[in-house]
This record gives sequence, structure tokens and C-alpha cells, in this order.
Amino acid sequence: MQSQHHVQNPGSDRAQAARLLLQANLAYGESNSNGLNHIQRLRARQECRDYLADAFQLEPENAGALGLLGRIELDEGHLDEAHHLFSASLQAQPGQAQQHANLGYWALKSERPALAEQHFLEALDCDRQSAAAFCGVAHAKRLQGQFDAAYLHYRKLLETGANWDSIYSGMLSCAQ
Repeated sequence: MQSQHHVQNPGSDRAQAARLLLQANLAYGESNSNGLNHIQRLRARQECRDYLADAFQLEPENAGALGLLGRIELDEGHLDEAHHLFSASLQAQPGQAQQHANLGYWALKSERPALAEQHFLEALDCDRQSAAAFCGVAHAKRLQGQFDAAYLHYRKLLETGANWDSIYSGMLSCAQ
């Protein structure tokens, strides 16, 4: 009698993990939506965590999932865990502009603007079009007291079509 073994298709697991990561990103976006009340945002954040947990079951070293979980941890003020997850994401998949930018925002929250600027510049080395990284450089320069350079960065972002509250508040801080 021949025994039959179910061999799971690793490509199928990766595809399912990718779908779960897409769902997690959508839920994360909802969790940051100003159009939802606090309870709805908390539910969306938990939904995001649930999708990520399922993705990790299929692909434990998924770089995108590690980075998104790091972003959640950063948002919740768990700086050490966020740093660990962003670093693990970069180790799993080097050269991700998003994770270098996330490390920049981690450094800003850790009150280390010079280190933040280095991370944002690494992100720009990976993706010259990263508005988040370019804005991060402006924030880092402002926090280092380089108000003229920061203001020019903010103005350039406005010229490229970025219309974010953080740009206007950064410009105002520089002008003061």
C-alpha cells in the first residue's frame, strides 16, 4: 500500500501570505483613517494584527509583514520592538526604501535626528522618489536646527504635489 503525503506548495503559501499582507495593509490604512471613530480604528488595528499573524504562519520571515508589524509597534510607542522588526525586515530583504524610512521615523521618535537623517538618506538611495523619506529628511534637519534647509525640503515637497499636514506644520516651525 502506498502512503500519500500532502506536500504543501511553497509558492501557494507565498501567494496566500501576499494576499494576507495586502489585507493587513488595507486594515492598517483604516486604523489610521480620520473618518472612523476610535473603536472602529482599534478594531481595524486588531484586524491588521490578525492578518499579519496568519501571514507569519505561512511565511515567518515575510519582509513586508515584519515591516508592517514594526510600523504598528512604532505607532503604539513600542520603540525597541519596532526597531527589531524593521531591522529583521531589512535582513530578510535588503534594500527596502520603506524600511529605511521606517527606521528614520523610529529614530525621530527616539529623539535622534542625526541618525534619522542617515536612515532617510539610505531610503532615498534605494528610491529617489520616496516622498516619505524626503519629508523625513526635512523633519530631521528641522529638529537639528537646520531650519533653512528643512524649509527648502518642505517647499520642494509642496511643489511636487505632496499636501500633508506635517509639511505645513514643519514649514511653520521653521519660519518661527
